[in-house]
Amino acid sequence: MSQEVNCYFDYLVSEAKELTEDQISMLIWETIIETSDTTLVTTEWAMYELAKDKTRQVVGCFSCVSG
Repeated sequence: MSQEVNCYFDYLVSEAKELTEDQISMLIWETIIETSDTTLVTTEWAMYELAKDKTRQVVGCFSCVSG
C-alpha cells in the first residue's frame, strides 16, 4: 500500500531516493522565496492602486485622529 502524497513536502520526501538533501533543501527554499516575491508584488500593486485613488488617501494625521 503506497502512502498518499498530500503536499509538496510529502512529494519531495517520496522522491528522496532520487534527490539529495541539498536538492530538497534548495527546492524548499525556492518555494519560500517565490512566495515572498509574490507577496511583495501584490503589496506593491495594492499600494499603487491606493495611491491612484485620491478618495482613499488620508490628507493628514490630524484628520485621522480628530475623526
